[in-house]
Amino acid sequence: MYAELLSGYAESNVIGTQEFRVVLLEHVLDSLSCLIHEPLRQADSVADIGSGAGLPALPVKIMLPSLSVTMVESNGKKARFLEYVTDVLGLDGVEILRQRAEEAGRESDYRECYDIVTARAVASLPVLAEYCLPLTRVGGYMVAMKGDPSSLELDQGAKAAKGLGAKMVEIFRVPLLPEIRARNRTLVIFEKVHDTPSRYPRRPGSPRKQPLGEGDRPKAWSGHAKMPFVTTIVAIVNQKGGVGKSTTAINLSAYLAGRGERILVVDMDPQGNATSGLGVSPELDQSMYEVLLEGTPLEDVAVKTEVPGLEVAPSSINLVGAEVELVSTLAREFKLKKALEKLPSGAYDRVLLDCPPSLDLLTLNALTAANEVLIPIQCEYYALEGLTQLMRSIRMVREELNPALSVGGVLLTMFDPRTNLASQVVEEVRSFFGDRVFHTLIPRNVRLSEAPSYGIPVALYAPRSSGAEAYAAVAEEVMNRG
Repeated sequence: MYAELLSGYAESNVIGTQEFRVVLLEHVLDSLSCLIHEPLRQADSVADIGSGAGLPALPVKIMLPSLSVTMVESNGKKARFLEYVTDVLGLDGVEILRQRAEEAGRESDYRECYDIVTARAVASLPVLAEYCLPLTRVGGYMVAMKGDPSSLELDQGAKAAKGLGAKMVEIFRVPLLPEIRARNRTLVIFEKVHDTPSRYPRRPGSPRKQPLGEGDRPKAWSGHAKMPFVTTIVAIVNQKGGVGKSTTAINLSAYLAGRGERILVVDMDPQGNATSGLGVSPELDQSMYEVLLEGTPLEDVAVKTEVPGLEVAPSSINLVGAEVELVSTLAREFKLKKALEKLPSGAYDRVLLDCPPSLDLLTLNALTAANEVLIPIQCEYYALEGLTQLMRSIRMVREELNPALSVGGVLLTMFDPRTNLASQVVEEVRSFFGDRVFHTLIPRNVRLSEAPSYGIPVALYAPRSSGAEAYAAVAEEVMNRG
């Protein structure tokens, strides 16, 4: 019945899908995998951080009716859903806490009170540790439900936990049903061995901005001198899909950060490819949806990545419904622009906006907020299809909403020198856009395709590959253009 309530909830889309089969298999049954941890089956009390749609807390509560459950959820719409489901299912012993995990961890009523603290797809392990461990009693456990965490994330999570009074004790690789689409599930278990120091958790937002244990991040290159502070906002736009927008956002931002710039990638695409490609979970408790629809400050949403100086404001599947919800709001085209204007002065040198493959209201927000447009064009047949419409849209935005908008660059991607067609496309694009086309061509490259699956840019994954060298050259061109 819970899965039916979750898939049929009409007030808002709290989980990103309302397809019953997907809800049941990929969310409800997946959540029950945490019951592999025997102490959870024997626990008296559980807190679930960033509970969202009630996962894993509600499926676990249904399986263990005597369990006392506290769901910590700061998002108002999601908290209302939790109240609705709890009431409909007639569940006793459930508390819904409408506040951030950092706030709950400082309150005596909740601090170090729970046998088990769970978190599913909320943040990186160092961040989760600071959310969960202050709530966990000594002798209790934190259960982090992750996809396939890297060895780096596991190491950083262990270091963060040590400073918070815990140690990593087990890593379960959970076999999932074959019907669940190409996903991994890993349970990372921490045992609380002594009290968390009173200085933790830090103020709201700090765990994401400055995760504990981050000092051990690898450096892929030596930094160059910083440029003078000038904030440039670049919208990476093309309504065609599969042309390399997210790949460009990930790798160009990484190389710009490597050359000393402070970079923010804003992921406006509900698919969240730039988010996951930079190693950040697209199922966080706060994302660009909350920025656009609820006015959450961008600096509270931005998350550090593996690259020093590079942060990402993550997407979420909830952005799918953002266009419908934005339609009835005032100044709907200016939501992103206003959010960017509220960033602290000097916070970033350059902001890259990764746009969805359509000319919708999300893309319109990006064009209204940007100084420049960067257009990736695939070196294949139909490459120029739709460019006329895109240029018309840019012109309309310039005339009606953003007079300062200009085409800052055109990037030719997926170039295969073995084909005559690719060379013809390059010639046509250069004749149309002139010197706005970057000299560097991005080649077809296996390493570029593989890097996102590891959650890191190609600069960290395969720095000597042809794709990495190409994006390094594009970054040089970008900086030379200013």
